[in-house]
Amino acid sequence: MGKKGGLVSTSGFQFNYNLPSNATELEPMLLHARNKRQVEQQQQQQQQQQSPLELKNIYASLEELLERQGWNDGQQCLLRTICELSETPLGRSNEDVVEEMLHLLLTPSEDNPREEEEEEDVYRRAELVGKEERNCRKAYRGCLESPLESFTEIYDDRDRRKASARTEMKELDATLQLYSRSDY
Repeated sequence: MGKKGGLVSTSGFQFNYNLPSNATELEPMLLHARNKRQVEQQQQQQQQQQSPLELKNIYASLEELLERQGWNDGQQCLLRTICELSETPLGRSNEDVVEEMLHLLLTPSEDNPREEEEEEDVYRRAELVGKEERNCRKAYRGCLESPLESFTEIYDDRDRRKASARTEMKELDATLQLYSRSDY
């Protein structure tokens, strides 16, 4: 069966940033030569801290968002979404920004996590469950309804091609009837 997924969207995005309310909230920009050791220590600390754009942090935010929107278990629903998208991926055209964002966000294997975290990554396991075509609904029973089904629909590409061919045949037939009635 040639299942495909596609997405048509007319969404708006809003980004909020915590901007400083006054100049005292900004970090000092001057670096003095005598504070080189302090600067190196700060750089090491910053490297050790997790980036807010790491996929696991984004997933935690998505889980909270799902729960606030009324989905009973945010993590289970996110895992089910990852699983279902892995089972039936979107038909990516590389022209739709929303499709690309969804693919990158909901395909954990696209991320390059640290090696030690890879073994215990529940998100990657959800993707594997979908790729192995197991039942995502049973695997993530804590999520009663699929968030993915609320804005996507699975269709069989062969059915679409058959319907398209029937439409073309009807148009051709109508054109032939039109020419047969005229004085050509």
